[in-house]
Amino acid sequence: MVKVQSAAGLWVSMTAILDSGSQQSLCSIQAANVLGLKKQDFCATIAGVSGSCFSVRKRVSTEISNGDSFKRKLNFLLVPEITGCVPTQPFDLTKMNLPQNITYADAEFNIPKRIDILLGEAIGIKEESSSNPNDQAVQHFKSSVRFNSGRYEVGFPWKRDKQELNDNFSVAENRAKSLAKRFIRDPTLFKKYF
Repeated sequence: MVKVQSAAGLWVSMTAILDSGSQQSLCSIQAANVLGLKKQDFCATIAGVSGSCFSVRKRVSTEISNGDSFKRKLNFLLVPEITGCVPTQPFDLTKMNLPQNITYADAEFNIPKRIDILLGEAIGIKEESSSNPNDQAVQHFKSSVRFNSGRYEVGFPWKRDKQELNDNFSVAENRAKSLAKRFIRDPTLFKKYF
């Protein structure tokens, strides 16, 4: 089960399967209609098992989530059906030795149901950038050091994500003028300052 954002901004639980061998993510037309997603024109050919091919004419974009910390915006090619019901036959969970301390994404995974979404390789693992400032400084050093005319040159590790400060000269100037006027009106205040 995966949460998928509808056009109205609501999160809807849908049945999904992961296919790391698929180069595209797919969404059934029925699921896209339930979500009310805007369909975009798109032209692609999908090759499947045993060389079977079919054309896709539409795609949708939306965000998926595990309902917790993971969110990702993906493009889905629209297909009439992803696969038949999974599993093909219901089975009895009481006959299986399943761990009791695990919360399953789909508590009723033993009951056949329609697959709404196929998540392809685009959902894959994204390598997170190092958040350690020391690691970033070392990486910057390695990428910018050079030997020039008998001397080493290294670029400064500037922080690019810091916003520029506002120009407060006019504010400071107005405050200084106001304070000067107060000094003229109150000579004892002037003596306290100096």
